[in-house]
Amino acid sequence: MSSTKQETVAVSQSPVVTAISATTIVQVLSSLIALGVPVLAPAIAADLGMDPKLIGYYPGILYSAALAICIIGDPLLSLVRPMLRSLVCVLISIVGLALLLGASLPFFILGALMIGLGYGPIVPSTSQILSARTPGKHANLIFSLKQSGAPLGGILAGIIMPFLVGYAGGWKGAIEVVAVGGVLVLLALSPLTPRLDKGVTPLRSAGMLAPIKAVLAVPSLRQLVIMSSSYGGMQLCLGAFLTVYLVHVLNLDFGLAGLVFGVSQAAGMIGRLVWGYVADRFFTPKTLMAFLGFAMAASAFLVAAFSAEWPFWAILVVSAAYGGTAMGWNGVLLAEVARIAPPGETGRVTSGVMSANYAGVIVGPLLFTAIAYVMSTQRAGFILIGIITALSACTSFRVRTSRDEAEIQGSTKF
Repeated sequence: MSSTKQETVAVSQSPVVTAISATTIVQVLSSLIALGVPVLAPAIAADLGMDPKLIGYYPGILYSAALAICIIGDPLLSLVRPMLRSLVCVLISIVGLALLLGASLPFFILGALMIGLGYGPIVPSTSQILSARTPGKHANLIFSLKQSGAPLGGILAGIIMPFLVGYAGGWKGAIEVVAVGGVLVLLALSPLTPRLDKGVTPLRSAGMLAPIKAVLAVPSLRQLVIMSSSYGGMQLCLGAFLTVYLVHVLNLDFGLAGLVFGVSQAAGMIGRLVWGYVADRFFTPKTLMAFLGFAMAASAFLVAAFSAEWPFWAILVVSAAYGGTAMGWNGVLLAEVARIAPPGETGRVTSGVMSANYAGVIVGPLLFTAIAYVMSTQRAGFILIGIITALSACTSFRVRTSRDEAEIQGSTKF
């Protein structure tokens, strides 16, 4: 290859690298803020004199706010381009985190709402940035790489927050350090905003329910909505109940249960990259999404079958498979959403799909808890969520219509 051609390739690839780097950092920071609060929950509850169980309402408040902004926030979100919107949303989450310093239940609720309002639009905004620059043959891997920022943020929250509590003299000091550090990261990213927003088709408001209408208008997207909802519920049930299940049902040592949970989370981050590569090279995204649905359902059934007779290595292997599938699908789904979405509509359509995801995240654990209560065992919860996930995976086998073919042939973005 001549030097001229090499320079051309380097120039054409640099915007992609910049976009991936910036959007992944945004994803990590947003996730660190959102998931850092549950890590600090015991210290916050003790200081405020709250029942620690009340902290359990935090995910519901956060994801309810995220769901609301995705469904009805189109008129507001369309006012700014995606990179600037991403930075503003992270800043809103930082303000929400800082509100916790008010050290009262009303401030805690308001802070959780603000964090959720900032968290909700991040995925649609960053997807809009990437869809304008992503080469088709690498789309699934690139979107999966960006989405790996979410579990990475959670891992960092588990590492950084406890350290900061000791270093900064308590949970308030930890929040202050994260808030200031977050603002500094936003300032460092701000010079990239004009470059990343350039060439991205701006959204024009189509009404408060525009994301939902945009999704319902495309049959292929309806399948992805079903998957996003049920897979999202499965993902949160893994995060919310696996450790408790291992400790209280299997009587596993808390330290060993934490190790199993950590392995599942690490497998999820690795899985996002692996499945993105597989979808780019070997299978269609929908075929892979169906496989992942059946695989995570099977993993949930195996978790329900755990007993004291199981060797620890087998529990580790099954939990790794559970995490690698239940947390590994996001990038593949979002790349497919961006491919199918009409030109210039990636952000809006992704908002519609993510609203289904957030709904599943809210409803899934409620169904898990309800069936576990009725059946007097958490095993029933894993079985129920596995059945729901397997049924949603079956939607991939819907007979393709002529309209679907037209959508596929008409998609020229990737």
